[in-house]
Amino acid sequence: MREDLTDDTQGIAALLGDPDARHPLVRVFRAWLRGEALAETPPEQSASYARLVRRIDAMQQTRRGAERRGGSTPVLSGGFLGTRSLRLGRLPWRGVQSSRVWIAAVTCVIVGLMMRGITHPAEVTYRWQTKIAESMTVRLADGSSIVLAPSTSVTLTAHLATVTGQAAFSVIANAADPFLVQTHTAIVRVLGTHFSVRQYPNEPQSRVTVVGGRVAIQRRSHEMRASDGTVLSAQMMAMVSDSGIVVTSGITPRESIGWIQGTLVFNHVPLRDVVAELSRAYGADIQVPDSALARRPLVAEVQVRTEPLARVLGIITATMDAHYVRHGGTYVLTSGRGEHVTPPQSQQDSLFPQPEKAYGR
Repeated sequence: MREDLTDDTQGIAALLGDPDARHPLVRVFRAWLRGEALAETPPEQSASYARLVRRIDAMQQTRRGAERRGGSTPVLSGGFLGTRSLRLGRLPWRGVQSSRVWIAAVTCVIVGLMMRGITHPAEVTYRWQTKIAESMTVRLADGSSIVLAPSTSVTLTAHLATVTGQAAFSVIANAADPFLVQTHTAIVRVLGTHFSVRQYPNEPQSRVTVVGGRVAIQRRSHEMRASDGTVLSAQMMAMVSDSGIVVTSGITPRESIGWIQGTLVFNHVPLRDVVAELSRAYGADIQVPDSALARRPLVAEVQVRTEPLARVLGIITATMDAHYVRHGGTYVLTSGRGEHVTPPQSQQDSLFPQPEKAYGR
């Protein structure tokens, strides 16, 4: 039986403007606090009340599970894996055990359910997001961690992380409490491992790469079962689309998670995808209007922390018999040899800050 908190019952009555505690909601609270059924209630209403109690209890269990998985302390980089950081405090509700706080939450739930009908229980949800040229490291209470690449969002509940963009996970194995990660096309069951997932909004397929340990992956169009899925181990990568899963072996950590240390590795990647990655990393607008040039593959390795964007583009265009022209904050890559055109230094500073300044280097 729950604790009979008379003060809380009276508080709810006062909140509802019913000092005599005759409001139906007060009856519901009193019964819920005492763990009792509602007396003299039609069967259909009693059934609704029973469902409500079960869902409130489920909310409490979900909250406890999220506390075990969550309670994070994000570290936000000022630039793409730069040196400046901002440490954010723990989420305000973590560790709160007061019955009065929980009663306030239940009040909101019951009022909401009365207005909208009985629904699924609310889950505690965390959400983190990075901008261009920005990264974030999230450390969870169970020892797991998540690193968000630029222009990435991660939503986390007790058992599921949803990624839009690119993120690297280091997850503590817990067979009794399996952890799932999903993108638009893939769902990953974590078996205790270090891995990365990637799918930006404009990309038709997900990329899952394992650095150590194992994961089981499946298309989101299929229900994930404990015995199902394609299992990946260290140095394996899977491309997951609506049509299927393609697995590749021999992927080095430098290729899969080098971006965490500021290294972007391009291995026969179309130029259009290269400039999209550089745009996110440097916070710049890089365009390739020539479709033939945009399709050409590139093999390159870029050190974002130390290489200025102008030098990177100069080397790339030189190897592809092309050049770039800069218009304010926009870099346009064009086929054919030509002189790289940029405004005078004084105009550069006012029109578009150099990466060194943007990253705090």
